[in-house]
Amino acid sequence: MAEQLLDLYSTPPAENPVWISDGILPRGGILLIGGYAKVGKSFLLLDLIHGLATGSKVWGHFTVPEPTTVLYLDFEIGKVALQQRVKWRYDTLKTPPPKGMYYLSRPKQMFLDTAGGASALAREIEETGAKVVVVDPLSRCMLGQENDAADVGRLFRHLDELLASYEDLSFVLSHHLGKPPKEDALLDEFSPYRLRGSSRFFDCPDAIAIVHKGMLASPGELWRLKIGFELRQAASPPALKLAVMDGGLIQPVKSSRLPQSVSKEVNHQEQKRPAQKQDQKYDIDEKSDPVPHVRNFITPWSAGTSLQAAKSRALLGNLPRKSPPEQVS
Repeated sequence: MAEQLLDLYSTPPAENPVWISDGILPRGGILLIGGYAKVGKSFLLLDLIHGLATGSKVWGHFTVPEPTTVLYLDFEIGKVALQQRVKWRYDTLKTPPPKGMYYLSRPKQMFLDTAGGASALAREIEETGAKVVVVDPLSRCMLGQENDAADVGRLFRHLDELLASYEDLSFVLSHHLGKPPKEDALLDEFSPYRLRGSSRFFDCPDAIAIVHKGMLASPGELWRLKIGFELRQAASPPALKLAVMDGGLIQPVKSSRLPQSVSKEVNHQEQKRPAQKQDQKYDIDEKSDPVPHVRNFITPWSAGTSLQAAKSRALLGNLPRKSPPEQVS
């Protein structure tokens, strides 16, 4: 039966409308995390699950208003690999995993785009009391095709039915990125349109996080990640820079400065270099080709966004090059 908007307006709002702050995971909502294969999404998910179950920060940045029960559906790496990652993490932390974290590894016949698969998941939600269900990855839990809008729409309809059936239930979904078509080569690296498959993967979630590998790691880091966000119910926060540490632990990158030992060596090398004249310029036509010098400064990391990279490529393309020397017969 329909209700009056006036009654909805008069009802006190929920004290904690999100499971993860900044609108990253709304209660009753869906967060989709997209990234290329083997970028480290599973480590991000394990950190997210730990934060939700303990009420601690997620990825060292986002707060969790209150701890909750989580169900992790591993459709990809299997029980042996999952056990190795869990032991690695919690042996590094020197503490066992907290309670409230449940898992199913490669569950059979749990295709979430079918009524039977959704019913099987509903039973697990009731038995565990989970408020957040993590699905890793989406492509392995579908019987249909991820490029088919009707099949993907059917998947999200079943998820919406579960959200409507269980109060405060939320989903965290892992998905892969695809290669952008040539006409979209300048697409922003954090664009949700990089998600592989149907555009419904972009339309349906309430929040999307796009993950890429970042700059070379500093000492003590295994590798770095950078994450951009697109949110429906809140302003998108700035992109994050994260480091994957020993144990697969996630921590924010506090500074982009070089380590002190490296900085001293760089300064020492700079002092040894002969000083150059301030008015030194390159004569493009006669003396040298400046393109290599420009390329020293235009790298995938210093270029920044795709738009800046495009401008850099345009600059390089417009610079005249020195003609090759004539061959003497």
